[in-house]
Amino acid sequence: MSTQIRKKRKKNTAGNNISGAIAAALVAIASMLLVICTVLIVVEPIQLPTQFILEQLFPADPVKPNNSDTKSDLPDDTAASQSTLLTQTLPADDAYMDSICFVGDSITYGLGAYGHTDKNSTFGFVGLHQETALTKQYVNLGGSRLLTMAEAVGKLKPKRIVLLIGINAVSWMDESTFFSLYQQLIDDLKEASPNSVLIIESILPVTTYYENYVDPRCDNKKIDDYNQKLLDLADKNDCYFLNTAEVFKATDGTADVTLMNGDGLHVNNKGYERMLDYIRSHAVG
Repeated sequence: MSTQIRKKRKKNTAGNNISGAIAAALVAIASMLLVICTVLIVVEPIQLPTQFILEQLFPADPVKPNNSDTKSDLPDDTAASQSTLLTQTLPADDAYMDSICFVGDSITYGLGAYGHTDKNSTFGFVGLHQETALTKQYVNLGGSRLLTMAEAVGKLKPKRIVLLIGINAVSWMDESTFFSLYQQLIDDLKEASPNSVLIIESILPVTTYYENYVDPRCDNKKIDDYNQKLLDLADKNDCYFLNTAEVFKATDGTADVTLMNGDGLHVNNKGYERMLDYIRSHAVG
């Protein structure tokens, strides 16, 4: 009997110890709650903004800066760096636009001819493509002879250059030659004015009429493919890429006829206004 009684006493002692520990913990918690309540009553509560609380509870996905509000036709997994493709900014002022030298084919020529840009810094020529641009002397800066595109840029030394060229070679020039000559033109422009920021503008789409009835070899799928390669070329050469083509497209991927003139290839005044608005809102320092 005595042995059983001793075992029961040991069990009772252990139980008493556990109960005591629990009671002590409860007392501590109660004391802590009392202190907190006292502070909340006595001390003026801190007012946290509702927006701050919501952000902590439901954090949003990171927002990328300078994100364009238009959907690009270029693939999301482009090999070019994000800094190469110019994205949306606040609209630039007139001083920014005045700092640009526009060079290229007949679409560039129209910018100056129709008074959208200064003729003295707009060097476009009808029918120009990468090969002829390397040697064609067509720019008149008042000297003893006409200058090539690169020579004119070298004289002017602009802060920024926007190059729009390529549509006149899409249909007939093989791809390797197309981009090899484009590379040579980039090299010439950078050598002529090494401190200028060079911006390569995308080739604009053509209308359904043009690709179906005028020149089926110049189709919009091919233009899209070449624009992707121009983006990669810009990235390779530390240039910028201006994807103006995205705001010239109708829902089917062809050129919006309201922005083009009757031939389906060239731009009308409304189209030029759209182009310049895009350039303003995709600025680079």
